[in-house]
Amino acid sequence: MNYITSVVVLITIDFFIRYVLFSLYSCRHLFPVTDGTTVSAMFNSLGTRLLCRELESQGSQHIVIHKIPSEGQQQGSDEQMEKIKLKSAGYTASRMGLKICCFAGEDDDLVIAASSEANLHIWSVPDVRSSGNGMAEQFLLSLSGHKQAINSVDYCNVISALASCSGDSVIKLWTPNRN
Repeated sequence: MNYITSVVVLITIDFFIRYVLFSLYSCRHLFPVTDGTTVSAMFNSLGTRLLCRELESQGSQHIVIHKIPSEGQQQGSDEQMEKIKLKSAGYTASRMGLKICCFAGEDDDLVIAASSEANLHIWSVPDVRSSGNGMAEQFLLSLSGHKQAINSVDYCNVISALASCSGDSVIKLWTPNRN
């Protein structure tokens, strides 16, 4: 195969990937952020909720859980806009310096957030409809043990464990006490 044929093949493959494969995707729903920007988003294991970390223009941040509408729902329906901002008494997300968050627990019933203050913060996930004003104060606890800001956290449902890593060059594996 000569050089020109190789270039034509590569361009054809690139075109196929960009325009044919990605044309199979379309935007089904929008989750508008009213005052700021969303810096991370991840699904729960069933694809029914979306966990977002949102930064507001004045510098505060929130962890927000959006309920994802079912396939047949119309764009702009009331259920599409169901969301919950997580908080804890006297301790706001902006003071925690949250960096990344994930769902955890057997039924994705927990939210874990890593912070720049070297702690993991854990909330119980409330039902979207029962939160009333869209704010949920179901903060459970904080886990400490790192010496520097936590850069990442992830949960493994198979072994019921959290993994976190930080600037202190340590990866920690957190498992529930079985006492």
